[in-house]
Amino acid sequence: MTLPTPATLFDTLDATWPPERYQQQGDWLLRIGGDGGSRVNCATPMVDAPDLSGCGPLISVRGAQGDLDAQLDAAGYRIKDACRLMVVRSADLAAQLPAGPRTIAGDGPIARMLEIWQAGGIGPARLAIMNRANAPKSYIAGRVGDRPAGCIYVGAKGNVAMLHALEVATEHRRKGLARDLVAACGHWAAQNNAEWLSLIVTEANTGAHALYSNMGFTDIGGYHYRKMEEAQ
Repeated sequence: MTLPTPATLFDTLDATWPPERYQQQGDWLLRIGGDGGSRVNCATPMVDAPDLSGCGPLISVRGAQGDLDAQLDAAGYRIKDACRLMVVRSADLAAQLPAGPRTIAGDGPIARMLEIWQAGGIGPARLAIMNRANAPKSYIAGRVGDRPAGCIYVGAKGNVAMLHALEVATEHRRKGLARDLVAACGHWAAQNNAEWLSLIVTEANTGAHALYSNMGFTDIGGYHYRKMEEAQ
């Protein structure tokens, strides 16, 4: 079994969670995404030994780049949000989807999904990211009883899909709904010719790590951000 590479997952990330625009500045590719968070507002080097001029305040250091890390550290960029890349075969995950209408996939979010996302800190800027993604995608709601209680977004590029924005309403957590939503993403991926489902999770989120590992996800590598330390 040949797992997707981290580079493939980064391509999937850019396709399914895109910035508003890209800008080349010196040796750097800048992502510009307003209030959409780090993933759409970071720079990545376009050469092996980049000049730091024009790199901006937030850098995504992808994989083992010891020389770049040392260079950024010396320039006052400090580590922020170390993350892990995880993948699972979509068909294996789809097999974990429970019988019955616990999850419903659609082409856009319903009102209750927007409420759940908003309560979890996923506001208009991140919803705009989902909307502008020019890739096969789906919005999936999860139910407890007859009412939507959680939601997730998933998109694909080629053979790899990636899930984002998993959120379960506070009063409905610890009922297995997060697991069902992740499995539903695997089902959607398999139905849309994406052999693999991937995700990104921060190293600090140990609860999510436990869930994903238990569901069969494999950690294939990591990355972190470096942010310019503000002057005191």
